[in-house]
Amino acid sequence: MNRTLRLVLPLVLVIVPPVLELLYICRFSVDVPWWDEWAFVGLLRSWYQGDMGQIIARLWAQHNEHRPVFPRLIMVMLAKLTGWNIRFEMYFGLLLSILMLVVIGLIYKKTVGSSTWGFVPLAWLVFSLGQWENILWGWQLALYLQALATVSALYFLSTRSLRSTGLAVLCAIVASFSFSSGLLTWPAGFLCLLTQRARKERWALWGLAGALTIVAYFVNYAHPGHHPSPLTGFSRLPETIKFFLVNVGAPLGGGSLLFSGVMGVCFLLLLLIYLYQRMSGSGLSNQRWSDAEILLGSMIVVSLFTSAVIAVSRAGFGHLDWAMNSRYITFTSIGIAGAYMLFAMHCPVASSRPHGVLFLHRLSPLSALIAIMLVGLTASNVYGFQKGQALHANRLRAQYILQTFEMQPDEALTALFINPAVVREHAEFLREQRLSAFREPVVLLLLSQSGDSIPAGEILPDRPLVQTFRCPVETLYDVGVLFATYARSNTATVEITLADHNSILAYQVLLAANIRDNSWVRFALSSPLEGCTGRDLVLTIASPDASPGNAVTVWTYPRYYDGNLLSPEEVSLMDRVIGLELNTLFYGLSQTR
Repeated sequence: MNRTLRLVLPLVLVIVPPVLELLYICRFSVDVPWWDEWAFVGLLRSWYQGDMGQIIARLWAQHNEHRPVFPRLIMVMLAKLTGWNIRFEMYFGLLLSILMLVVIGLIYKKTVGSSTWGFVPLAWLVFSLGQWENILWGWQLALYLQALATVSALYFLSTRSLRSTGLAVLCAIVASFSFSSGLLTWPAGFLCLLTQRARKERWALWGLAGALTIVAYFVNYAHPGHHPSPLTGFSRLPETIKFFLVNVGAPLGGGSLLFSGVMGVCFLLLLLIYLYQRMSGSGLSNQRWSDAEILLGSMIVVSLFTSAVIAVSRAGFGHLDWAMNSRYITFTSIGIAGAYMLFAMHCPVASSRPHGVLFLHRLSPLSALIAIMLVGLTASNVYGFQKGQALHANRLRAQYILQTFEMQPDEALTALFINPAVVREHAEFLREQRLSAFREPVVLLLLSQSGDSIPAGEILPDRPLVQTFRCPVETLYDVGVLFATYARSNTATVEITLADHNSILAYQVLLAANIRDNSWVRFALSSPLEGCTGRDLVLTIASPDASPGNAVTVWTYPRYYDGNLLSPEEVSLMDRVIGLELNTLFYGLSQTR
């Protein structure tokens, strides 16, 4: 029994992280195009129209610094199969992460051994929720594809055969045309071949393929005009170094700038201690590096190369916190994984050394790295869960805005993309083809405009508010009304009734003294109202004991849902509706507003 437990428990601990990520996607994902994904709609339109010239041009087109040919192909195929359900891009990203873990597992077996217990920390590193942005944004499958292709290329190079070198070349090409940092696979592979003292045939194949790929990549390349010159990063060297250290430590930083920087410094120090211990037995010129060490060292090198390039290209923006962006964690985790396996290969034995040198020989980089991984991954998973909740709320709001784009002001459309005109143009196509959010039922009603608000006037015994509206949501769970108190303390009672033609659906009695000025009052129905879409509902707000100067009101806005304000009957309130929201409590949006 104990033997079975010892075998099964570590296997379970390896399986748990991808399962948790799957549940994370199911819970927090939202089917809505966001930001960079709007650049993909043009390719999707060309594909639906069968315009092969435009398809090829858009597949090859530069996006910021990248030429994501292979991710675009994957996304087009998924879009055709699923009606561009963006959740499936997230699931595909999860699949790529699983393949990444498989490749790392092959590397682990080749370098460290077959102990499943030792493999457990790597599984939690690969599936860390610190990558929340990549996990919950379909477009980011490009980063997973590049990371997988880069690690696979290094693995194939480690086998020293010409055939495996050919497979490595194919993986490096995929990495290069997935995300710009994939180009760093070529110099990392070059160092790998150099250390291996590879045969000329392998040098020729790798060098020729790399040269052709890099030349092709930069044909008609244009530096993004909204990005600072990389020279800015070199001219601001102290900021760039800080950026680099934070970026290196971000996978274990838990979303903290200081913590990420400390983790970056600790990681680099552990690498230096390992190198000291590795070199201290004899002169550097006599050291021979094994294939296992070369492979793991290549993983560390490509990760540090990536962090350095990110630091140089992004430090010029002047936002140090960008260094710990979750989107980069997928890349920098490769170096931590490589170091973990490298340290595991060489757990130093304490030896007698004079002076302070004894400490360096007794210190186990592996033990120290495991300790900071335990702390860092715990913090990162907690942080990732919190960010997932916030992102889910923001994406739900964006989905509602897209589904109702025709009645939304340009200001609201910027929640989807910086250019509202692009959103309007592409939204017409998406609605026509019933793609993405337009395949989903409307689940919310939100007030997305902040201006042009007019108070409805005091709610008095002979002046109730009666708002009719056609229910826009599939299932109604709760209602929110935006109140105002005239910045005074009122002592009247307020009665809110929601009804249809047949019955009262909800009834609430409030004390005006408990209503804050310019605040939402939300209440849940006793039971969800299924099949609500299209039903005519009536919301009545009355105050039987109010008096002039001791009454509350609600804010009204230009009509943003299908409804009519029947009472009070004032000309100034024609074509206006009260500030109303539906289902924000159920979907967790009430705390984000």
